[in-house]
Amino acid sequence: MARHEFGIMETPPEPGVWYSQYEPEKYNCVAIDDECIEPLWAVGAPEAVASARTYFQTLSQPGCGLDYTGITLIPPDSLTPFIEYFLSSADPAETYKLVDLMKKALREGKYVIHFGI
Repeated sequence: MARHEFGIMETPPEPGVWYSQYEPEKYNCVAIDDECIEPLWAVGAPEAVASARTYFQTLSQPGCGLDYTGITLIPPDSLTPFIEYFLSSADPAETYKLVDLMKKALREGKYVIHFGI
């Protein structure tokens, strides 16, 4: 099964730097099955997640939601819709580590990095 990986960035992303390398071990990533992420692209997906402010690989490429096959930088102020989605819509047994990771990043004011499939 395809997996997405999420980790906490200990330092904020730097302007002008591209985060385009697949480095899940650097960020102590949590892996999540694609079946938990894929519904975010379906008709009727939560608007709060789809419109959450994010960045694709670098701070100079603003986006919304997750880059399904790329790398997404999620700022702390955009984590709440993701947390709420994973708490309510996804398989709790599969996503509890991700929810804990996102809650920790939110408490500490840190970015989360997402490596798509």
